[in-house]
Amino acid sequence: MFYRCESLTNVNLNFDTSKVTLMNSMFYDCKELTNLDLSNFNLEKLENSSNMFDRCSKLSEIIFNNNTVTNNLKEMSYMFRECNKLQYINTKIFKVDKLTNLNGVFENCNSLKEIDLSHFKTENIKELSATFSGCKNLEKIDMSNFETSKLERIDSIFYNCNNLKILNISLINSIMLVKTDSAFNLCKSLTSLDLSSFNFSSVEDANNMFSHCESLEYLALPDQMTSLSDISGMFSYCFNLTSINLGFLENAKKVQNLFNMFYYCNNLIEIEFPYVHIEFLNSSSQMFSDCMEIKRIDLGKLEIKNVSVMSNMFRNCKNLEFLNITNIDMRFVTSYNSIFLGVPKNISIIYDSNKTNKIMEEIIKNQSLVDFYYDQYLFRTYYI
Repeated sequence: MFYRCESLTNVNLNFDTSKVTLMNSMFYDCKELTNLDLSNFNLEKLENSSNMFDRCSKLSEIIFNNNTVTNNLKEMSYMFRECNKLQYINTKIFKVDKLTNLNGVFENCNSLKEIDLSHFKTENIKELSATFSGCKNLEKIDMSNFETSKLERIDSIFYNCNNLKILNISLINSIMLVKTDSAFNLCKSLTSLDLSSFNFSSVEDANNMFSHCESLEYLALPDQMTSLSDISGMFSYCFNLTSINLGFLENAKKVQNLFNMFYYCNNLIEIEFPYVHIEFLNSSSQMFSDCMEIKRIDLGKLEIKNVSVMSNMFRNCKNLEFLNITNIDMRFVTSYNSIFLGVPKNISIIYDSNKTNKIMEEIIKNQSLVDFYYDQYLFRTYYI
C-alpha cells in the first residue's frame, strides 16, 4: 500500500482492517517514517505480514493494538528487517503457531535492546535463518520455550549479535536440521556455549559456525555430527579457546572442506583428530594458519585419500613442536605453497613416504627444510 514511499514522513491509518489478510511489504522502504500508530488495526484475520516494515530505517516506534492477536498468521519473515532505530517491539500480539519459518524477522534491528519470546509456540517452525542476525545491542536472548523438533535451518540465526552475553536456547532435537553455518558467527561477547545435548546428526553445512566468537572460552558440541560436509572456518578467530574436543567429527565421512577451520585460534595449545575417513577433500588451506601458540597437532587418525589444496595449512604456527600427518595422501596435491611458512626450526613432522610422491621433498627444498632421516616404520621425521 505504501510500498517504497521513500519520502513519506507521516500517515493517517484510521481505517478498518478487520477483514484484511495481507499486509506484506505494506511499509517496505518507507525510509523517512519515524513512528507508526497502528492502535486502530485489527489483525485478527492477518495471514501475511512479511517485509511489512522492512527497511524502515528511521522508524523508532510502532504502536500496536494490545487487544488484537494474530490468530491466523502464517508468514512474517523479514517483518522488521533493518528497522535500525527500533528499541522495543511488542511481540505479545503475534501468535506464531501456524508459521513454518521466522527467517530474518528481526534482522539488523541493531538498536533492539530486549525481545520477549516467552509466548512463542514454535512447534511448526522449520527455519530460523538470520532471525536475530545483526541485533548488535541484544545482550540476552531467551529461547528456552522453543519447540525445535521440526527445525531444518538455523544458519546465521545469531550472526553479528556481538553484544550477546546470555543465550538460553532449548534443546535442539531435530533429525532434519541440515544448516547451521554462521549460526554464532561474530557473537563476540559469548564466553560459554554448551550444545552437547543437541541433535546435530544431520547437519551438513557448519562453515563459520563459531567464527569470530572471540571471547568464547568453553564450547561443548554433540558427540556425533556424521553428516558434515563443509566445516570451513568453523572455529576461525576463536581467540580464547585453548582446546577443542573434536569427538563430533568421528566417522564424519562426507567432509569436503577444511579451509580456515582453526584459522587464527591463537591460544590453541594442541589438537587431536578422532578417526575420520575422507575420500576427497577440496581444501585444507589455512586450516591451522596463525595458530601461534599451538605445540602439537596430531592428524594421525585423519585419513584423507585425496586432497587438492594444502597451501598455508600450518603457516605461522610459531610454537609447533610436533606434527603427525601419516594418513594424509598428498600425491594429488596441486597447491601447497607456504604450507610450513613460519614454523619453528625444531619441529618434528611425521608422515608416510608412500603417500607423498616426493611432494614433501619438494616442500623441504623450497622452504629450506633440512636434516631429515628415515625411521624404522617408514615414516620420516624432519627437523627444520
